Amino acid sequence: MLLPPASPGFILMGKEPASVERPGSVSDFAVSILNQTKNFTIFPLNYSIEAAPYWLIGAPNLTFEEYSKEGSVGDNFLQTLSVSLASSTEESNNSENLSVTSAAAGIRFSLFRGAVDPKFNDYSARLDSILARIKFINTIFQDEIVKRKRNDPVLDSLKGMLLQPDISADKVTIIEEKLRLRNEEIEKEADAELKESFKSEAEAVRSVAGSLQLRRIGWKLDIAGAVLFDFIQQKFNKGEFSRYGLWLSGGYEWTSFSGLGVVRLLRDPKNSELNSFDIGGRIIYDNLRKFAFSAEGILRKFSGPGADDSQWRAAVILDYYFGDNKKISFTFGKNFEAGTRFSTSGDLISAINLLFGFGTERPIL
Repeated sequence: MLLPPASPGFILMGKEPASVERPGSVSDFAVSILNQTKNFTIFPLNYSIEAAPYWLIGAPNLTFEEYSKEGSVGDNFLQTLSVSLASSTEESNNSENLSVTSAAAGIRFSLFRGAVDPKFNDYSARLDSILARIKFINTIFQDEIVKRKRNDPVLDSLKGMLLQPDISADKVTIIEEKLRLRNEEIEKEADAELKESFKSEAEAVRSVAGSLQLRRIGWKLDIAGAVLFDFIQQKFNKGEFSRYGLWLSGGYEWTSFSGLGVVRLLRDPKNSELNSFDIGGRIIYDNLRKFAFSAEGILRKFSGPGADDSQWRAAVILDYYFGDNKKISFTFGKNFEAGTRFSTSGDLISAINLLFGFGTERPIL
């Protein structure tokens, strides 16, 4: 169920693979590597890590039924809250040509996230199959315990003692305790002996459960924000607070199509002319099982005194899911104009983003 957007920090760096983020479920821990290709001749210089505290501590007391529903705003917040760190290094476009390393910290959570679609990818039928196999294993196990208890000579002897006439109350208590202990012993013996024989069946159940692909449909709304620091020549004492932002992204998702939008405020404490307001939209088609195609457009209006005219960004994004919790995205298009804090090396977007999720077997779709 891993469909997280890029790290919020990439937004402030102007290096996001998609500017209209797609609200989605988080993994326990995720790593994102973003590379501007330059004919595939450079080593990736943009990284981010993201962690979801609720899942890292084991999702306490959460049932699947509760997780699959729309959920309250409070539940959505806890289950989707993630914190992230991002880093990027590039050559400055000033005359001194100094290298600049940017570091950003971000946060993201969902207010609305839709509910799991029981029809997606035959989800209900496959879940019924899992439940039937679990029930089958449990039935065989319980039947075997009943059989062993019925034929156990120790239990028969103890039960016979209880039928003796004029048996004292103290002796009844002792025999009942021995019966309880013998029943527990039989259950433990059966569990130890049958565990290995049922191992293959349990692995089959695990395999079916691990291959389930879930999708949430309905209204979705995420809140995200980040702060950015720049370090000249990779020196800590030359670090300075350079950017911060807050935004809303969301929309409605069907099984195959999604229509999303974003409203974003970005602020530059050093230069008010770079303060900006973004508004844009994105459409997504992902009924291809492993591929997803989307197109987005963003209008950016600078709000400070003496600000430049509005700028725009347009891009197409191709996503390929190449394994559980693994995704690669290719983005191509036009970025905001060169010469701004958001695009120092030109306005052509040509980037590859790799996303890896860890700590969970939840599938990527």
